[in-house]
Amino acid sequence: THNVDAKITDEGLAILAERSWPALRCLQVHTNKHITDQGLETLSRMDMPMLEILVLSENPCITDVGIGHIARMRQVTGLNLNATPRLSDTGLKYLSEASQLTWLALDDCDRITDEGVAYLMDMPNLRTLHLGGCENVSPTWAEKYPGIVCMKLHTYDGPGAEKSNAISADIKRMGEEAL
Repeated sequence: THNVDAKITDEGLAILAERSWPALRCLQVHTNKHITDQGLETLSRMDMPMLEILVLSENPCITDVGIGHIARMRQVTGLNLNATPRLSDTGLKYLSEASQLTWLALDDCDRITDEGVAYLMDMPNLRTLHLGGCENVSPTWAEKYPGIVCMKLHTYDGPGAEKSNAISADIKRMGEEAL
């Protein structure tokens, strides 16, 4: 399920990264209205050698510029950017340079198109790409790359789903307003 806004700021993210947590393997800062590209730039410069999985889904203030910073984090092999409303094909072009990525989740990213997805298909280590609910992406990607591209959107309909959907809609609206 989705949490209410986590209220982690760029400053909080910097403190986390500053402490470096050398053994940290997974960092989840999803459903957050306060992390910006500046916070991601700070995170990308920190020494977090064991960080493999980064979850940044539902962060309406993250743009393609921030994605460019994340793409430089060569230790990260799994990245979740689901429902990042300001992510576009430009951000995917930056991500295509992150050759170490093996898993990438982009469900509900409505500004990406087939052009952006094409950048990702040349990534040598990409084994899983989630594109469910991406309104401007052709479903034929799953046919061209079976076993790699997943076009199914896995929605949650259990307890709290109504509140979760309302928060997701609010985050999407915030991203659109910022454009």
